Amino acid sequence: MVRIKSFFKENRDELISGVIGVLMFLFLFGFSAIDLTGYRLFSRGDPGAHYLGWRFFKDAVWQLKPGLMDNLNYPHKVSVVFTDSIPLLAVFFKIFRAIIPETFNYFGLWICFCFFMQGFWASKILKLKVKGRLVHWSGVLFFILTPAFIKRAFWHTALTAHFLLLISLYLLLKDDDKESTGKKIIFWGVLGFICGGIHLYFLGICGMVAVFTALDMFIRRKGWKSLLIPFVFGITGAFNVWILGGLDSGMAPGAPGFGYYSFNLNGFFNGYQWSRVLQLPWFQESQTEGFAYLGLGMLMILGFSAIFLLVRCFYIKCVIKRIRPAVVLLFIVSILFAASNRGTFSDRLLWFIDIDGNTQLKTFLEIFRSSGRFAWIDMYLLMAGGFYALEKIVIFMDGRKQMILGTIGETAVLILALIQIIDLWPGLNYKALDVDNTQVFDSNLTDPYWYELADSGKYAHVCMVDKGKLSQDQLYALAFYALDYHMTLNDFNFARALTYSTGDVAWDYLDAHTENMIYVFHIDSFEDATYYEDMDVKLADGMLVGVFY
Repeated sequence: MVRIKSFFKENRDELISGVIGVLMFLFLFGFSAIDLTGYRLFSRGDPGAHYLGWRFFKDAVWQLKPGLMDNLNYPHKVSVVFTDSIPLLAVFFKIFRAIIPETFNYFGLWICFCFFMQGFWASKILKLKVKGRLVHWSGVLFFILTPAFIKRAFWHTALTAHFLLLISLYLLLKDDDKESTGKKIIFWGVLGFICGGIHLYFLGICGMVAVFTALDMFIRRKGWKSLLIPFVFGITGAFNVWILGGLDSGMAPGAPGFGYYSFNLNGFFNGYQWSRVLQLPWFQESQTEGFAYLGLGMLMILGFSAIFLLVRCFYIKCVIKRIRPAVVLLFIVSILFAASNRGTFSDRLLWFIDIDGNTQLKTFLEIFRSSGRFAWIDMYLLMAGGFYALEKIVIFMDGRKQMILGTIGETAVLILALIQIIDLWPGLNYKALDVDNTQVFDSNLTDPYWYELADSGKYAHVCMVDKGKLSQDQLYALAFYALDYHMTLNDFNFARALTYSTGDVAWDYLDAHTENMIYVFHIDSFEDATYYEDMDVKLADGMLVGVFY
């Protein structure tokens, strides 16, 4: 009890910041977004894939590696890692599947939790250098309203966990000589394990921060043990992925697209659809993956900070003394990786490095093909640096004998926060309306034949022979159909491509004349569907449905 009281006392500001995050979530999306039994917000698109992945996983028989399921890639097994269903939560809630409702989902609650953690860890980062209350609370608001963070909510559900990156940056920026290197290694090990159970991209993003944290500690003479940080982080993360079956799913490690889903070098001040003022072009639309807009208020803070430093630091050595080389190097490396081999600024190509000839390098880079997401590191470093500098500006103005200067400084902070909100309002409003107007997926399987087959009790499997030709609505309709009647599905929208052909597997089943399987063909595949004389084929809802006698 004493420890709990101590925790609340020591982290009072952080907990209040987390509550502010929750209030912002409720303001934007409302209580209806935390619907534990409905799936309106998670029934189509990427959120639909996350939800359906969880539902199939929940119904699947437990495997030796608890993250595997055998009913969504039948007859093979696949890990819940590749449905982006937040594996750690999926495994946890599967334990209670006997008592939770059939349509239970944790995704809305998870996003609300991410808003809490965004505020909590933003406060932690700010308190490292910021002592002024006004600057601190303004900074918390800026972090919670980060466009790149809010944009992921109810879209790429697992990637809403920006707090994992904030934790890694906190561990980097924290300079506590009293804390042992061993303790920091343990922190990083736990973080790696969690990242491996949330989303694989955070293994890469936070892993990059881990490398430069180790370098920073080594430069500051914290001992050679600090170099173990990235190794421990990577090992615990990889171990969790292995336990979850991520290495047993027959998935390719990467996917084409490196250089396509990149960061445009105008990304920090390109408001896209989020700003009233700053609207700049992309080189290609896919660069929204590298969306890292700071907001007009934040850009003004950085501008004022730069001017202040130039005025106050008459000698360059005054600035150099405050620089941590590893942090600067992290900034440079992460932004270059985010920009990828195809560096762009607005609609112009600045550089292009051909990697097609180096198969090994290309394979490695394609593991994190959406390289633009690595710009989040620089985005948060700029925000933290901006508020650290703003704190010094306010202290400088408060320290002057003229009280009017201190008042001006504090008023300016409030004005900058107001400017930030006004600038971001179009994006915030659009996001809130987009979520609120989301319609539940209405299955287009209306032909009675589907239900005649299911009610017969003869069929345990749904096999899409040519899944690549089916529309997403057809795929999701078949997935919900299989779920409702506790059947397996032979393929789905996974985060990575399978290394084998599910179409070949489907034809193997056709050749074997499997009688407990419903075969689904695209309407244009009439010749394939009628190849077997003893298969009964009917047209149902724009698809050809075949079963053996």
